[in-house]
Amino acid sequence: MRVVVFSAHPDDEAFGCGGTLFKHKSSGDEIFWIITTSVFHGQGYSEEWIESRNEEIDSVKRMLNIKRSISLKLSYYEVDR
Repeated sequence: MRVVVFSAHPDDEAFGCGGTLFKHKSSGDEIFWIITTSVFHGQGYSEEWIESRNEEIDSVKRMLNIKRSISLKLSYYEVDR
């Protein structure tokens, strides 16, 4: 089975359906992740914070064995207004 999870922000997938995603992983299903937002320097985020966030995303991808992830790279401000 193929599963696609959409999350506005990284961590929404864990809070919203983390248990279900781990169940799909244990069943051998292919999981795809679409993240709609990203953070940018122009929003006031430091390079260190952005790097830390990207490392956390990579960690989640490994834990869930995400086959492919796509970031739409919208700013938080575009989505949260």
